[in-house]
Amino acid sequence: MENYIEYLYALPAVLIAIVLHEYAHGFVSYKLGDPTPKSDGRLSLIPSTI
Repeated sequence: MENYIEYLYALPAVLIAIVLHEYAHGFVSYKLGDPTPKSDGRLSLIPSTI
């Protein structure tokens, strides 16, 4: 049972890390000259309703 508690505590951290990692992909590509992430609305930490 103890392992399930550890997973429960780790899950929010993993989800936050994944979101920030993917945001960083869009941010870096935008800074390197690709306008696609900004024009598609992917440079936001708020999920879109598309």
